[in-house]
Amino acid sequence: VALAALCIAATSAGRSRRTNTLHRVRLADVDPDAVCNDGRPAAYYWKRGDDPRSWLVFLEGGGWCWDAESCRSREAHLTSDAWVGRSLSFDQGIMSRQSPVGDFNIVYLPYCSSDAHMADVGAEGTAAGVPFRGARIVRSALRHAAGIAGMMSGDIVVFGGGSAGARGAMVHLDTLEPRGVVPRGVRLLGYLDSPYYLDEPVFHGLSDPSNRVALQTQQTVTFMRSGGLVRGSRDLCPLEEAWKCAFAEYRMPLLRTPFLLIASMYDWFQLHVALGADCCSFPKPQNEYFGFAEHFANRTRRGIGALPQVLAGSSGVLSSSCYDHSRSKYDAFSAQTTLGVSMADALTQALEVLRGRGEVMPLVVDSCGSFQCGSGCLNKKK
Repeated sequence: VALAALCIAATSAGRSRRTNTLHRVRLADVDPDAVCNDGRPAAYYWKRGDDPRSWLVFLEGGGWCWDAESCRSREAHLTSDAWVGRSLSFDQGIMSRQSPVGDFNIVYLPYCSSDAHMADVGAEGTAAGVPFRGARIVRSALRHAAGIAGMMSGDIVVFGGGSAGARGAMVHLDTLEPRGVVPRGVRLLGYLDSPYYLDEPVFHGLSDPSNRVALQTQQTVTFMRSGGLVRGSRDLCPLEEAWKCAFAEYRMPLLRTPFLLIASMYDWFQLHVALGADCCSFPKPQNEYFGFAEHFANRTRRGIGALPQVLAGSSGVLSSSCYDHSRSKYDAFSAQTTLGVSMADALTQALEVLRGRGEVMPLVVDSCGSFQCGSGCLNKKK
């Protein structure tokens, strides 16, 4: 795979922090079935932008559950909106004022459904006895916000999220227009931070779902009865097994909407799950653990480099050698760089292409070749 990096100027250095404040909109009167795991009405956060014809929709992450036991062990703040306040402020990351999308209309969806935003089943429909309504929450919130601010054809809509939010955004991205969630003719860009799950072999006999993201995905789609939803349609995802439509290694090559993929070659979450340990506490001898990490990095590099949309130049990639995962909400969005390019820079470049003012989507893949070798990685661990 050819490795390349765009030489674009860093835009984040020296910026002072400026805050965006978003206000809560409860969905109780919008869609009574748009509820959290605990049955309370879900909510989204909203800010009207100075640029009324541009939008950021960001889905929060936070893992998921795949059977009754794993669902019972979810932390309370991931299953209810009881903890959220009337407003949220962001002074760093993609939703801050200094972000390249900071003056957009912003719709932020907290995560209280434990389904990566991709299920729609009531409490009576699952063995856990709780509702999984993430997909309904996303669609109801976005339709409502679009109505408030008059989203129309020609508007720019950056639709994405981090971790579980990015996986949910991946599933929804090609369905937003066909399902009438957004008006026909909007200019959509997927912003997918750390969704790139790989179907990896078992390491040291760790075959439980808690150590295998592919098995988690299979069981989640069955447990939450979401096969039809994650597929969208046979036309959008013709894969024989529905769970693969929710799994990035298999679904990303099928996406039709342009996207910017953020994918660390040493993704902390996936390596932590597969290895059952963090890099700083790998059991000795550690060479097997780091060997697996190198295998994972090579597969990630090959997979993203072979994405047909990336090869065609219609979508972009930023892939670092950093040991991290889903950092778009934090300082790393603008402060961490790969070959001199930050997430903020890459998003700026992708937006220029979407607006017709740029010609090349970002293709930035770290070439240093080992764990945490990138000079722009923050919080390096040894």
